[in-house]
Amino acid sequence: MRSLFYALDNKKVVHPVDNLTEWGTKWRKNRRVALTNVLGTTVSTVFLGIDHSFGHGAAPMLFETMVFPTSELIGRCSTWQEAKELHERAVQRIKSS
Repeated sequence: MRSLFYALDNKKVVHPVDNLTEWGTKWRKNRRVALTNVLGTTVSTVFLGIDHSFGHGAAPMLFETMVFPTSELIGRCSTWQEAKELHERAVQRIKSS
């Protein structure tokens, strides 16, 4: 089973060292992919640092986009680029509603 813990290095997903203290230090840095306020709603996309497919998916789910104040989960994805695209789709959905 693959590791559940990941870090970012210049917007690229990497496996961290096995030391969880060091992982936590890396995880805290540069977690936010995007934050957009539109029409009284906030769309937030962040790096989770833990595989939210919990090792059972074809690819690790490491980024998450949510809408607030409703706490609606828009989706999860594997890469920084996918996260940016998911974020933009969520923003456009709100603008068009």
